[in-house]
Amino acid sequence: MAALLCRRYTGVPLRSLSELFALGHPDSVSNLVRQARRREEESSEFRKTIAEIAPLLKRNTENRG
Repeated sequence: MAALLCRRYTGVPLRSLSELFALGHPDSVSNLVRQARRREEESSEFRKTIAEIAPLLKRNTENRG
């Protein structure tokens, strides 16, 4: 979920995210995001958690501008 939210709400490149998540290759982040999107489609609990977190992230990214 963290990788998905980072991709949605930040402009951080995959290479940097792969380092933050201690992954060996930027494609690994893409795979994490893809898995999270699939889980988001399939799980109402996952969507609910994202819905709770997203407003906080939006507010924080808007304040940076």
